[in-house]
Amino acid sequence: MPVRKSRNRKVRAIVCDPLDLVFGARKRAADDRGTVTKVRLTNHVALDAFRTGSANWELLNTLIEALNTAVCLCALGVLAQHTQDVTAGLAALLSMTDRNQHTCSLTFTGPEWSAVCEAMAVHDDQLDVCLVGQRRPLV
Repeated sequence: MPVRKSRNRKVRAIVCDPLDLVFGARKRAADDRGTVTKVRLTNHVALDAFRTGSANWELLNTLIEALNTAVCLCALGVLAQHTQDVTAGLAALLSMTDRNQHTCSLTFTGPEWSAVCEAMAVHDDQLDVCLVGQRRPLV
């Protein structure tokens, strides 16, 4: 008896509530408390590690990711008036990385530290203001 070949069928996602998919993107990101809290805690743990001097390259990547997200949110119009603050924070991260690349010590100078803290404060404010639909493509 011949053996039947199994056919590869594509599995399609089932959207149980299509209206929630549409209107859910219009909710404020602050309404999605669990995700926002997790993002904030991750970012501030990384920032605190730099303050105490126990930072590593993984925590540096966390800060870079947060500030890149802040730049993208500024480009989408979320607190766009603070774009210079966020880009100054990214420039401070870049200069600190370039300076400390060979010494393997991740330390900021005073102006770099204040620029990064200001940029992170802007990012926190963006998380309060942005819509879930604006944040979804960035995740």
